Amino acid sequence: MFAASDRARQRPWRPAVPPPGLLLVTCTLLRASAIGLRSEASVGSGSQGLWQWLFGGWGKQKHRSQSFDTQEYAAMSWKEATEKARSIALQMTPEEQFLVVGGSHNMERGYYVGNTAAFEKYGIPALRMQDSSNGFRTTEDEEFNTTTHFPCPLALGATWDEDLIERTAAAIGEEFKQKGANVVLGPSLNVHRIAAGGRNYEYISGEDPYLGSRYAAPFIHGVQKQGLVAVAKHFAFNEQETNRNEESSEIDAGTAWNLYYPPFEAAVKAGVGAMMCSYNKVNGEHACGNGQLLRGDLRETMKFHGWVMSDWMATHSSMDITNGLSQEMNVGPPAHFTLAKFSEFGPVKLIEATTDVLSSMFRLGLDRESNPPCGGHQPCTDVRYSNARSAKHTALAREAATASMVLLKNSNGTGPVLPLRAGPKKRLAIVGLPATAKRGEASSSCPVLRLEEGKKSKDEYWACKKNMRADYYGGGGSGSVVGPDPVTPLEAIKERAEKLGIEVVNYTTKESLNAVSESEVAREVDIVLVFAATTSVESIDRPSLKLDDHADDLISRFAKVAPTVVCMQTPGAVLTPWRDEVFGIANLFLAGEETAHAWVANLFGDHTPEAKLPIAMPHSREDQIHYGKSKTVPYQEGIWNSYRNGYFRWAFPFGHGLSYTTFAYDEPEAFLGGTGSDDCDKVVCVRMQVTNSGAFAGREVVQAYLQFEQDTGFPMVLRGFQKTEVLQPGRSTEVSLDFGLRDLSVWMREYGWVAQPQFIIMLGSSSMDIRRMLNVTIPNSVPNKY
Repeated sequence: MFAASDRARQRPWRPAVPPPGLLLVTCTLLRASAIGLRSEASVGSGSQGLWQWLFGGWGKQKHRSQSFDTQEYAAMSWKEATEKARSIALQMTPEEQFLVVGGSHNMERGYYVGNTAAFEKYGIPALRMQDSSNGFRTTEDEEFNTTTHFPCPLALGATWDEDLIERTAAAIGEEFKQKGANVVLGPSLNVHRIAAGGRNYEYISGEDPYLGSRYAAPFIHGVQKQGLVAVAKHFAFNEQETNRNEESSEIDAGTAWNLYYPPFEAAVKAGVGAMMCSYNKVNGEHACGNGQLLRGDLRETMKFHGWVMSDWMATHSSMDITNGLSQEMNVGPPAHFTLAKFSEFGPVKLIEATTDVLSSMFRLGLDRESNPPCGGHQPCTDVRYSNARSAKHTALAREAATASMVLLKNSNGTGPVLPLRAGPKKRLAIVGLPATAKRGEASSSCPVLRLEEGKKSKDEYWACKKNMRADYYGGGGSGSVVGPDPVTPLEAIKERAEKLGIEVVNYTTKESLNAVSESEVAREVDIVLVFAATTSVESIDRPSLKLDDHADDLISRFAKVAPTVVCMQTPGAVLTPWRDEVFGIANLFLAGEETAHAWVANLFGDHTPEAKLPIAMPHSREDQIHYGKSKTVPYQEGIWNSYRNGYFRWAFPFGHGLSYTTFAYDEPEAFLGGTGSDDCDKVVCVRMQVTNSGAFAGREVVQAYLQFEQDTGFPMVLRGFQKTEVLQPGRSTEVSLDFGLRDLSVWMREYGWVAQPQFIIMLGSSSMDIRRMLNVTIPNSVPNKY
């Protein structure tokens, strides 16, 4: 899969040392400096703590409230499930085995996006698969409005809240189960590479592998605790939609393991039941038939035990089964995994693939379903069309949307402009078409203009004309949800403002915008809220990072005459050339049906903004990586994208997000694991008091970035974070950030994961707002053995 110099088989991660002399470490008590200073720390003897979390990975920090123990809900261990699966696979005829490893998308009413056969005599249920992004994908008119339209995964990523992510995933799983599905085609874990990616709104990892690793487990466990199979996707390097069926992502091993693989590794450790391989090629070979990718990296190195399904129509040969693909998924019957082509790969591989699929089914207890929908047979119309909505899920969707709003700017030069407050004779103007956009309305929902079949590619035609349903509440594609008609921002804000005695005037139609007088606005309006938005669809990358309907000009027009706050609804990064002209900027990544209420809660101060950017907002068009238009897409930037690239400029950096209150960081302390000086079972543990020093109750996200020595050639990287509980003004809490060997390591060619003996721990409120630093030197060696 990788370049010739990288072809040595990769080992499972372990503390490795390149000869000669790179030392692994133990450490003593470290003390932080004030901001801008660096305290030196050397370490004494004692290495017990180094081994206590030797095999741990990202996404398991001590302060987390959940253990995410797969065995809490799994019916049996992988070993037991595999033994049972193989025993039954050996009893099955080849014809029956092919009905397990070959799935289809039956286009008839009442069928799911993906379906396999049931075998009552073996106790094998049918697999009933449905797409997921913002919730249960609704595909037929009769099921519209019967499922909750949750915030998109990127919006969940902006919360930096694992508990909220797990609860949302559990609610999505509940609705899947009520609608008869037993396989959730999600979570989507790809780390963003290009800012204009058409599916970026689906990818919960944002631009960071550690962030994605921390989110993978809670999402997977939230789903699988419902007795369902979660499917991590799209493996791997599906970071653009342009030419997605033909392009070859050219990538080296270091970039893969340091940047794009970690969220998938975390999914494997979380016990994910299945993995979906992607449409694109990887170093010249289709991902779903790439032996190095599927057998080498995924199974041998990551130790994945479940089954690998292809994306729909991403299987290219019956021989893909010999390279690690367990199941072909297709539109219509399988085209390659058929009995007619059985002789090409023989019975051993067929039994192996069947065992892979059945193992996950047995482990997660799909065979224990006491009352299968529709008697276990399809079509399943009544169940598909049942109403899975509930007041509890609506409230959760509102909570998640509210927690996902990122406050990017809030200052009129002398003080904050938000939250909005009541006042005598106060007038508020609401501007922009998105403020009144209904479900299915968005100027960018079909970015290929004047499209006609035959004039553009099949992907482009499908994306724009075939049921993609992109709007300013959710993106379009196979993860789209058609929920109820949402309350619009204008409706919700007007209702709340009038209760406070604030008069609302609106310029939310083309006619009113053309007729408005700037002098009237300047004379009559106290503040202007400009709503600006864009959206995106699967199969097509966004043509630009601009907001729709000439929003840049509209914002500048109003900013010249009145205090202006911009409220953006976006699928990812956007350009903000007017940011110095306005007093406030807030962003919701496509936040689902409760978007309007999320705006009200944050703008009026019912909720103090707490979200942080999981991406960076570019300063200009040049400060981003653009998608490749040729059939070969070299990842030549390596790991140097997003905040890791020191040459890019940012309008708003990765991890940024303001609050209505302020937080003070005390001097941190760091401890050696296993020395008894503190409750620390990792290599290095950091403790720090954080105090709400402002006037509003709120939550802070403390972020920990590591900077390794310059000779590693490695940028500053996120390796820890903790979101505090709600702190009242003047109250403090202790933040605990624990670092295991993997956190202190980088992947190096020829050696694998190598722990670094020297690094700086930088603690801050964003990647560019560092408040405290620890300079750590760890001189003592530890044998390179398990």
